[in-house]
Amino acid sequence: MNIGPLNVRSERGQLRLEAAVSSASGSRVCFFETPEEFGGLVDETASDAFLLAFLMPAMVAGEDLHIGGKASELLLCNLNETVIPILNCFNPLYRKIRVDAAEPVARTLPGGRGVATGFSGGVDSFACLYEHFGRPVFPSRKLTHLFFFNVGAHGMARTEKELAAVEQVFRARYEEKKAIAAELGLPLIPVNSNVHSFYPVGHLESCSLVTPAAALLFEKGIGTYYLASGGHNFADKARQLGVNRESVNLADLDPLVLPYLSTESLRVWSTENRFRRSDKTALIADYPPARRHLQVCNKIEIGNCSVCEKCCRTISTLEILGKAAAFAGVFDFDRYHREAEKEFLGRVFAMAAHKEYYADLVNMAKARGIDLRKRTTRAAIFRARFYGTDLHKSLRSLPGLRPAIRALKRLAGR
Repeated sequence: MNIGPLNVRSERGQLRLEAAVSSASGSRVCFFETPEEFGGLVDETASDAFLLAFLMPAMVAGEDLHIGGKASELLLCNLNETVIPILNCFNPLYRKIRVDAAEPVARTLPGGRGVATGFSGGVDSFACLYEHFGRPVFPSRKLTHLFFFNVGAHGMARTEKELAAVEQVFRARYEEKKAIAAELGLPLIPVNSNVHSFYPVGHLESCSLVTPAAALLFEKGIGTYYLASGGHNFADKARQLGVNRESVNLADLDPLVLPYLSTESLRVWSTENRFRRSDKTALIADYPPARRHLQVCNKIEIGNCSVCEKCCRTISTLEILGKAAAFAGVFDFDRYHREAEKEFLGRVFAMAAHKEYYADLVNMAKARGIDLRKRTTRAAIFRARFYGTDLHKSLRSLPGLRPAIRALKRLAGR
């Protein structure tokens, strides 16, 4: 796989960096763009963002990766000597390859530059914001910038039509998050890209590489980038790595891999790995910006639906903490209790032995003397255990059965 030299240009008020990507599957152009007002932070000579962004597609394709421009010597060495062997060890889908560049460089830039993190408005994001901005921290570690990336979190596109639809969602969400950042007194830098259209896997499997890749565009002005951990602490990650091995979630490797994604001029760190998701929720429960703006839902563009899996998990945690009333402006608790609580807690009790998030909820409630079992039913727990089994799949395939079940549900008032 070859990444051509960078082409840098200004277009419609945007600074656009693009490069031709050639592989066995064909050739296309990949781009990253950000408003020109933030162009002073961008290193227009470095291809490090493209190098890191295309590591996973190259490994999945089993193709060596060549950069036709300048790339960090440190990043090249770290990828070849450490990151690629680690990824291959835990998942043979990521095949061993070599990466190189036409112009390896060992550049260093002055210290005292910006400190940044991505900002989505979710629990992990607000926890990182609180830890590195909302409470007293060392000045050199305090956040100075926030990023909002379109690299997969708003949808994975393939066609031009899909790319336009994903960008529309990205733009709408950015406008909302921009107002929150302004309230905090921090700039929110948007980065639009089509890089997700090159990925053969979903965003959850790729975010630990493609997100730092987008941050590497800003090596000239940003010296530290924090990637918020995904809600599992060190113990949970270690347990999952030991149990899952080849089916490991790439984010579980963050504490091990992310420091090796740094260059001479921008350090990448995984943060808040000592916390579980419930710990993070407790951390931000009294943080005023989170109370006003927390958004965990991926079902709707802006706000929270209050009945999806992520909303239910957050609402139940807030109720266990006794902090629900403070978040009445961002969640519809009545809808949660009416439409989702019974079935959600049924899943919690049915699968707590296999899902860390669910076990965390049960243990947290038990420690506070709260009996979540009273808020669900045996039938809901049975349904959660039954759904997805081979018997359930077989019954679903029987002609006429599904309409009959829907009719029975209507008669039962469900």
